[in-house]
Amino acid sequence: MEKLYSIGETAKIMGISVQTLRNYSSFSFLQPAFINEETGYRYYTFDQFHIIDRIKYLRSFDLSLAEIEEVMMDGKKVDKIISFLENREVALEKEMEELQMRKQDLNWYIDYFKYLNQSEVNALPHITKHEKRHVLYTKCEPGESVEDIEIRLAKLKNEYAKYGMNFRRQFGYLLDYEDIIKQQWVPKGYFIYISNYQDLVREDDLPKDATTLEFDQGDYLCFSFRLRHMEELNVNLIQEYFKKLKKPVWVIGNEHEDNLVSYKNCPYELQFLMSSNI
Repeated sequence: MEKLYSIGETAKIMGISVQTLRNYSSFSFLQPAFINEETGYRYYTFDQFHIIDRIKYLRSFDLSLAEIEEVMMDGKKVDKIISFLENREVALEKEMEELQMRKQDLNWYIDYFKYLNQSEVNALPHITKHEKRHVLYTKCEPGESVEDIEIRLAKLKNEYAKYGMNFRRQFGYLLDYEDIIKQQWVPKGYFIYISNYQDLVREDDLPKDATTLEFDQGDYLCFSFRLRHMEELNVNLIQEYFKKLKKPVWVIGNEHEDNLVSYKNCPYELQFLMSSNI
């Protein structure tokens, strides 16, 4: 007579819980080999260990129990399992891409929150090299409140998210160079950075009236200050830098969070693209 193993023995040998083995018993092909009518105890044979092991490794690939049953019921052929495994491979590739994007975002936020420690507010200016950047923006109309502008951008974000656009939570303003020299804060546009612009399939995927801007790659002269203290900006130094360089038409004003409670007096960094006249 073929040796029988209790449900507890089988679970221990196969490295699964008794409850998991009970769940596996929902499969028609893995019914206990023997059930004691008096006690209700379940028993399995050695041959069934191979079936249990096969279910385990298929579950390790995240195949559902329903998918495993379909594969096992068609067990005389391998076409079905190949198809399921290939589909799972495609799904895993997508998950890996998404995880890589999440890691890149985490690294970006770490650098973002560390940035102010490396560049003190109102300290001496510095030059930073930036790759090409893309933003979603909305124009700032004269007399508009900050509330109106921010709500409009929030609605734009929701609209563009439908097209697969992702964002990093750094806001900023588009400013006029001459206004800055006059120590005047007159925003022309309000924006947020797009994290995956290059991954969008085609520009045709975006609405016809796409309100996106591209910031050029290059060296940027950077000054930090707090919004209500523009008089602390050394505009003479800014002008001195651009005596031999082409003056930028636009200036980027990046907002930086130095705490997670109040944003009303957060620091900003002005970025001036340094393009040679030669």
